[in-house]
Amino acid sequence: MMVMQNLQQRIRAALRDTFLHNMATMFIATSLAGVFNYLYLLFMGRLMPPESYGVFGALYAFFYVLYILVDVIQTSIARFTAEAMAKGKPGLVNFIVTGMLKTGAIFAFVPLIACIAMANYITSFLQMDSSLPVIMLGFAIFFSMLLPILLGSLQGLCRFNTLGLVMLLNAGFKLLLGIVFVWLGFDIAGALGAIGVAALLSIAASITPLRSLLNFSGKSDFRLTQVYKYAAPATLLLLCYSVPTSIDVIIVKHFFTPYEAGIFTAASVIGKIVFFFPIAVSVVMFPNVSGQHTQKKDTTNILKMCLIYTAFLSGLVALAFWVLPTGATRFFFGESYLRAASLARWYVVAMFFFSLTTIYIRYNLAIKNWQYLMVILPITILEIILITFIHSSMNQVVYILMGVNIALFATSCGYMLLAGKRLRHVAAYSPGVRTAQQR
Repeated sequence: MMVMQNLQQRIRAALRDTFLHNMATMFIATSLAGVFNYLYLLFMGRLMPPESYGVFGALYAFFYVLYILVDVIQTSIARFTAEAMAKGKPGLVNFIVTGMLKTGAIFAFVPLIACIAMANYITSFLQMDSSLPVIMLGFAIFFSMLLPILLGSLQGLCRFNTLGLVMLLNAGFKLLLGIVFVWLGFDIAGALGAIGVAALLSIAASITPLRSLLNFSGKSDFRLTQVYKYAAPATLLLLCYSVPTSIDVIIVKHFFTPYEAGIFTAASVIGKIVFFFPIAVSVVMFPNVSGQHTQKKDTTNILKMCLIYTAFLSGLVALAFWVLPTGATRFFFGESYLRAASLARWYVVAMFFFSLTTIYIRYNLAIKNWQYLMVILPITILEIILITFIHSSMNQVVYILMGVNIALFATSCGYMLLAGKRLRHVAAYSPGVRTAQQR
């Protein structure tokens, strides 16, 4: 008995070490990719005047909201890939990836056509002089919708080294090409065009390590409709993830002057730096939770561990920027953006609380708990309403954002405390799973 207990303890320790190793790998990769993405936004601000940067910020926010389609694809592929591996059916992975590549190429045309069709309306709404940046936005989304099919399979297979490398390549290409295109005079259109070209190059880089998966020719009773059924509620849940970090920039661009919109965009870029850490944590958490949930195991301990890591890492960054907002603003954007410092101080607080909510969102996606959607969706809608009708100053917008994000986190904590008991009960008494007392 003692031998078996020691063996079980060693296995658990190995699993924890593997989890920490993978999280460290993804932390390094996502941090470096985040630095490249952050530098991309900073250099675009350096190379453009505040008026142009405000327009770019609004269109990039549009991209971020529409990018939810990309996030849904990667999350769905990762979820079903991890589930297939947990069931011991690697052949399903090949079927899922190849099937989604075929249908994804068709669906990728939808946002492209939408951007072209609505170019004049968006141009008017954002008070722009040209519709070319909107069209380039469509092409950026088109290529960006194909890449997550491959990234999701890598994530679900827990191939974090390869996943991290492709993420680095995508962010690096975007930064380099963005600087070159804007420097050559293509301005906002060049900055957005760099996103599409970087995604295309990253697709080419990610196909090689997955080539063996694409050679599967067997049959399977799996239907891609299962992915689509998962993607529908996942889209709403991820919408609650993207709205609190993007809708404010779009609304400010519409109601405020171009200069003020540029200042607000700079503050939002500074505030979003705290998202480096929950991204790394959630990327590793997702397939682990998905696989263990499929096997009817308790996953609440993983959730607690990820919340602790995120609170510590994001909290340190938020504290640093809250204490030194002026120095950070001057360092990243220069003297012309110093007005953003007072906004950035409270923006990082709002993003800190939302970084914790992000872990809750990703966890519930992993276990397919759609009841959580009904908890946070009303608060997300409330945020849009409040900012739309109450925006007498940019400070007021930030305070609303902070209040809503605190409410999202508090509500999520309360819900998960109640739901956690139910999840542990299901894991303990599911068929084929025995509790420690039973063993």
